[in-house]
Amino acid sequence: MENRYAEMLELARLHVPEGRLGKDDIYGQFPTNPIAVYLRGIKPELTADDIYSGSYWRLKYTAVADHYGYPAWVAALHNSIFSGLPTTEALDWHVQIAETIAAFGESVDWGKALHRTHIGILSIARQAIPSVQGDTTAHGDGAQCVTRVAALHETALRGETPDQREWDVAAEAALVQANLNDPRRGTIGRAGNQAAQAAHYSAKWSPGAMEALAYLAPVWTSEAATYAAMASALLARHGVEWSHTLPFLEAEWHPGESVLPFVGSLLAREIARIEEYSAAEKTYEAALITNYRKLRDLTLSAIRDTAAG
Repeated sequence: MENRYAEMLELARLHVPEGRLGKDDIYGQFPTNPIAVYLRGIKPELTADDIYSGSYWRLKYTAVADHYGYPAWVAALHNSIFSGLPTTEALDWHVQIAETIAAFGESVDWGKALHRTHIGILSIARQAIPSVQGDTTAHGDGAQCVTRVAALHETALRGETPDQREWDVAAEAALVQANLNDPRRGTIGRAGNQAAQAAHYSAKWSPGAMEALAYLAPVWTSEAATYAAMASALLARHGVEWSHTLPFLEAEWHPGESVLPFVGSLLAREIARIEEYSAAEKTYEAALITNYRKLRDLTLSAIRDTAAG
């Protein structure tokens, strides 16, 4: 495959100081993500509508990857990890991934890099399904779905070829688990659903599916990564949610009594609820950033570690 790695790296190093990247609304500062920046360089006639909702909405990763000579799933991960990191780290990441591709791209086994990346993604997803829970049957199924897909990637990483039917069955089982809807499971149930959704997208990449729907395959990898990051962050949020720690009302009101103690108790409960909700949101956001940092690191490692020599 012909590559333009040196050109890509040179451009990446120019994009940041020139202020071509940002995280504002796409129509306030266009383009706002790294793949759009590259695509505008390749096809300057494209508009924001073309890239974000028009003809290149699904083709942008393939167009950029084909031009520079690396797989489209890397371009999709480049974009999604950029969106999940704080701005300064996101701009650094834009250069880091270009540097890594330029240094190792010609000798890397991209197939092995893909499987190693997915194994890392699913390890993050698996963290969202604790091994000890009250609802062991439902959550056990979720854990099994994630583990099953990871095992297929491990088999492929060893150079073996799982049957297409195995990928299809694993993807369908994970989708069923992802769509379970039991309000009693709360946030931890949502975490399990999203972990299973990550497994579903991770299984959809398979060779048969990629051949039939090549333009969607890059998105499946980035979707797997995004759902894994959110699932693990939801589990972190679960640990500080108000529903676990908020005290019961400390007063009851009866006719003929002053309502002040009862109202005071209601207000105290509401204040505690707001404070703990805020703490849960901050915990989720911090955990999400941590997970995107893990995705960044495992993507870079997968490329480096599967390079020859």
